[in-house]
Amino acid sequence: MVAGSVPNFHVGTGFEQWPDWFVPVVKVVPTRDGYQVHLRGGGQFWETVLAADPDERYAVRMDRTNILGMTALMEEWRMSPTATGTRLRWTIATDGNPVYRAAVRMSLPGFARTFRTSMRLLDRKLLAA
Repeated sequence: MVAGSVPNFHVGTGFEQWPDWFVPVVKVVPTRDGYQVHLRGGGQFWETVLAADPDERYAVRMDRTNILGMTALMEEWRMSPTATGTRLRWTIATDGNPVYRAAVRMSLPGFARTFRTSMRLLDRKLLAA
């Protein structure tokens, strides 16, 4: 990313801006321990925040979902400064029934494209601020 530093866009009040830059997200509602994330197409996750280290790391665990076949999901976002901006790494671990796992494997190129598009949108948003 070009932005010199990526503010901790997951912690505190930043969640309401996720739909502005993270393409799959339509709405985010805070819960006691995390968030309820509404996705395009009707999918929802109820997530618990596991780690929130400002400007460094953010990790969540999915506690519940309405996505058929999915049984587990964890995400980690890592931010590290570079000479020209910020490196942002998104790691996802997921599991589910065999049909779900096959669908995820086939969808990997789309996930990568969506992530790149989302990061360009976030970069523009941060540079405009």
